[in-house]
Amino acid sequence: MRKLFWRLKLYKSYLLYIILIALIAWALFMVYKQEDKTLIGVFGTMIGVLISGFMSMLNNRSNKDFDINRENSLYRKNNIYIPMFDELNALYRKSLQQSEFSKIFDFLFIQKTEEIVNRSFDIPNKSLNKKLLKLVEELRELSLMNYRALFRNLADKYMDTILNEIYGIQGKYEVRERDDGVDIDLREGVTEEESYLHDEVIKIFRDEIENDFIFENLYENKYPGNNMDLYIKLIDALTELKPNIEAVQEYKELKSKYQIADFILNKFSFKEKINEKVDISSKLEQHQKIMKLLQECLNEIQTIIVYINKKYDFSDV
Repeated sequence: MRKLFWRLKLYKSYLLYIILIALIAWALFMVYKQEDKTLIGVFGTMIGVLISGFMSMLNNRSNKDFDINRENSLYRKNNIYIPMFDELNALYRKSLQQSEFSKIFDFLFIQKTEEIVNRSFDIPNKSLNKKLLKLVEELRELSLMNYRALFRNLADKYMDTILNEIYGIQGKYEVRERDDGVDIDLREGVTEEESYLHDEVIKIFRDEIENDFIFENLYENKYPGNNMDLYIKLIDALTELKPNIEAVQEYKELKSKYQIADFILNKFSFKEKINEKVDISSKLEQHQKIMKLLQECLNEIQTIIVYINKKYDFSDV
C-alpha cells in the first residue's frame, strides 16, 4: 500500500493532466450535444493544447529518467562492477595456477573472495546477487574443511614411523586415534635417552614444516627438492645428539646420510599417509565447485558491463 501511495505521489502531475483532459472532453461532449459549433472549436483547441503539453511532459520525464538511470548505471559500472570483476578475476587466475596443496590450505583465497563479494551485495541485479550469495555459502563450506592441524598431527606420526623403522627410536608416548578423539598411551620399554632423541628430532621437524614451501614438498613428495635437504638436516641433528647412532640391522647397508635420506624419499610417502586418514578429494571438489561459480559470476558481471556500455556509455560505443 505504501509503495502504491509513493507511485501516486510521484506521478500526481500526470494524473491531474489526465483528469483535466477527461473533464474538458466531457464538457466538449455536452456542448456537442447542444450543437454549439463555437464552443466545440474552443474546447477542441483546449484539448489539443493539453494533449500536446501532456506528451511534452512525458517526453521530458522520459529524458530525465534516462539521465538518472545513465548516471546510476555508469557509477555502478565504474565503482562496483569493474573493480569487482578485476579483483575476482585476479583471484580466479591465480587459483588456476595453484598446486593441489595450495588449494587445500589457501584460506587467503577464501577470505579475499568473500570480502570482495560482501562489498557488492547492494547491486540491483538479482541474478548476479543470487550467484554471489551462493558463492559465499560455498566459500564458508570450504573454510570449515580446515585440515592444517590434522596434517601436522599426521606429519608427527609420519616422522615417528620413520625414526622407529630406521633407527628403532620411539617416543615415550603413543597417540592412537579413535572415532571420537585420541588416546595417549605410555609406551613400555622406552628409555629416557631414546625418548629425548625422538622428541628433539620431532621438534626440529615441526619447526621445519612451519614453512609452507617445505610442508608442500613433503606433501607432494617432491624428489629431490627440499625433502632431501629436510631429511639430511634431521639425520644430522640426530647424529649430533648421538654421534654413534646406527640404523637397525635391517638397514645396515645404508651407510651415509644421503643413502638414508634417499631411502626415506622412496619408501615413505606422507601423501599416502594423509590419504589414509583424510578425504582430500572432497575439499578439492568443493574448491572446483567454487571456481565454477566464480567463473559464472565473472561472466555475468562482464555481460552487465557490456550492456551498460551499449545503452549508456556513448564514448565506448
